[in-house]
Amino acid sequence: MINRQEQNSADGSIAVQANGSVTITKYGLDMAEVKELTEIFLDKHLPALRAEAEATARKHTKDFIDEFVKKLAEPNTVTPEAFAKPDSQACFSSALLSSAEKGDQIDLKLLASMVVARLGSDSDPLLKLVYEESISVIPRLTKQHIAFLTFILFTKHISINNPTPETLERYATKLFPLISPGFQLSTANKEYLCSKGVLILNLVADADTLLSNYQQNIPNFPMSELELNIQMPSISAIVKNYRSDSVPTCFLTASGKLVALSALETILGKLDMSIWIS
Repeated sequence: MINRQEQNSADGSIAVQANGSVTITKYGLDMAEVKELTEIFLDKHLPALRAEAEATARKHTKDFIDEFVKKLAEPNTVTPEAFAKPDSQACFSSALLSSAEKGDQIDLKLLASMVVARLGSDSDPLLKLVYEESISVIPRLTKQHIAFLTFILFTKHISINNPTPETLERYATKLFPLISPGFQLSTANKEYLCSKGVLILNLVADADTLLSNYQQNIPNFPMSELELNIQMPSISAIVKNYRSDSVPTCFLTASGKLVALSALETILGKLDMSIWIS
């Protein structure tokens, strides 16, 4: 079970797939039209830049478009009609401008993936709005910020059905490179995340129960910190930083969840975002 949604999974599997069937249609956007739109956009926004700055901005946008086209080439639910809508093109233009301004500071692959996902969620009004909000904030988040949001998501919003110490450690190890850069995030950075609308801090909130929950709900889970460190080093590091980073006082907003989920997709594959955003 994940985030209070009922799903069926085999023992030891992480319940992240969508319920029921996933509708996949072959993408039908005319990429010539997309590239033409890009050129019109660049011609409008770049003239004020000096030549060297314009060249850098164009390179950044090309890198973004390359990632965007790669993502569109994968199975998705994007339709030409969805892309033709004004709000969809505004979202695309916003991402394009962000890539031009900060292309070397942004995870362009993640940004492109979220834009494609936004185009594919055109029939879900809430998810569409949350995607638009998340896409607007991504260029203003560092990799450490995204890692911290993903750290919160993993510890507070994802559970494994019928877990064992071995399966929990396996998934923690798989996700550790994505999560660990977020360890030891400063208070100022957390406050910054709050200002961007992806995090809420409540200093008198939840108690630190992560370790006790594992010990009570997972058979044969190590009962001492020494055993935990030896047998489950990834979970041991996560438990320690969950405490030292005051994660119990941190709560993700809908946009924060979507950013973290989009990051998780890079490792776990396609997720049904409506499970968390509904």
